[in-house]
Amino acid sequence: MAIAQQAASIMGLTAPPKWADIERNMFIPYNTNAGIIPEYAQMNGSVEIKQADVVLINYPLEFRLNESQALNDLDFYARAQSPDGPAMTWAMFAIGALDLSPHGCASWTYFVYASQPYLREPYYQFSEQILDNIYANGNTNPAFPFLTGHGGFLQIPTHGFTGYRPRLDAFYLDPSIPPQLEEGVTVKGMKHHGASFNVRVTSANTTITRRRTATRKQPSGPVTVRIGSRNEMSGDYPLLPGETLVIPTRRPDLNGTDIPGNKAECKAVTTADPYVPGQFPIGAVDGSNHTQWRPHSPAPAELVVDLGVVTDINTLSMNWAKWPPLKWAVYASNDTTTAAAEEKEWTPVYAADHVDISAPWRPEDVLEVTMQIGNTTVVELGADQNRAARYVKLRVEGDRSGENAGATVAQFAIL
Repeated sequence: MAIAQQAASIMGLTAPPKWADIERNMFIPYNTNAGIIPEYAQMNGSVEIKQADVVLINYPLEFRLNESQALNDLDFYARAQSPDGPAMTWAMFAIGALDLSPHGCASWTYFVYASQPYLREPYYQFSEQILDNIYANGNTNPAFPFLTGHGGFLQIPTHGFTGYRPRLDAFYLDPSIPPQLEEGVTVKGMKHHGASFNVRVTSANTTITRRRTATRKQPSGPVTVRIGSRNEMSGDYPLLPGETLVIPTRRPDLNGTDIPGNKAECKAVTTADPYVPGQFPIGAVDGSNHTQWRPHSPAPAELVVDLGVVTDINTLSMNWAKWPPLKWAVYASNDTTTAAAEEKEWTPVYAADHVDISAPWRPEDVLEVTMQIGNTTVVELGADQNRAARYVKLRVEGDRSGENAGATVAQFAIL
């Protein structure tokens, strides 16, 4: 309502007095125990959310009650989302993670989640939902092509990687990028008060170039480029046509790890086994408890992490999210002669035919709104078990959910 009143003023119009009254008295619920904004005042912990709702308060509205609330909202609702939700949802999570995540690369998980499960051949247009079969996706006939999905995904480079936010007095950027986007991204022709900019975001630096454009609307004088406060070069910079500003790109993945000392976080990860749509392998090593890898069936499934260099393995720390496996094992290899994981020579590191449930389901807890940690397992390897390896393979087997799907793996940590 404040933005609407400001827009009316810019247009020389008088906003209805009721708008200011609504702004002053709008009720925003807040759950102090969980530190989140609930979907509605009486929301309980069993809620299943159809699409990105509360997370839109952070982007595009840029409203926060406190410093932790926006990140808590992002994490809480990532787990509360319905698998039958529309395509635009995960694009908003990607932008939110690029803005809010203190470490890791969950933004990349959300980036691929916002596109791959929804694209349809031959023209790779977006369907509204992951499953087009109305009898398997909540009896909803998905829209196709789904323009909201297209629009949401396209905002990831323009507002996520560049960190662009509208400001009246400056061209505002807060660039951030995950390590998986090795070649970076370029957004051309971004506009501010008639000025036009090209923004190139790479893993090291972001280059902002004010374009020379022969239009009457192009201001000849300097235009203020504002860099967000978290950047090493935060502040205001005047840029004339043809001038360039180079600043560091913010990299959450270089800012420590969620599980301290995790050598697998954000490393290259692959699987040859089918997985539940959207439950990508990267979800097991992106540094977030609220994304996950989940095999498509209870049959044995394997995840391979390339640590990049030979690394000591002393401790295994697992976050199984909601559904731990019935059996699991870890293997190690230094075989760089073969590219395919199944052809490498693997040495057993650890195996278990049982997983203790650290976060059991209890009916009295269902209605409580809390930040879920998930079931965890920590194994400290003995001196005779310690390994030095470049590749680590996790094998999981079994189904506890009754959904005929595999176990969930939110974090696979190598310490």
